[in-house]
Amino acid sequence: MKKLKTVVAISILVICVACKKDNKESRMNLISSGNWKMIAYTVDPGYDYDGDGDIDTDIFVVTDQCEKDNLYLFKTTGALEINEGATKCDVTDPQVYTADWEFSNNERDIFIAGGEFHIDELSSARLKISQNDNGDKSVITFSK
Repeated sequence: MKKLKTVVAISILVICVACKKDNKESRMNLISSGNWKMIAYTVDPGYDYDGDGDIDTDIFVVTDQCEKDNLYLFKTTGALEINEGATKCDVTDPQVYTADWEFSNNERDIFIAGGEFHIDELSSARLKISQNDNGDKSVITFSK
């Protein structure tokens, strides 16, 4: 019986250590582990984003397909590679261009091309960032 309790205790310890290790993946590893694609973009309050006279809060719905297929790769060097994807908005644009990015505020915020965003969620499959500018809030969600 004593041997069984020891085996059970060791098994529980191994499982706990393994689970903790999985949960401690660094934010740098999470964000730089592959290409991200925008899947949602909302603003509050809304505005006439596309000039049709209607107030838009779901900007993703009115975003051109040539922007929806873009891929974003956050490199550990601080470069953000933006790949135009299968369709370009302007055929003369380069397929890939770069911008700067960096974490700030103990990796709770991120600067992208000079704009500061709060990281609302960061996992291996989802990145959600938001920006609040004098009461105007925008939220952009990416997935892998």
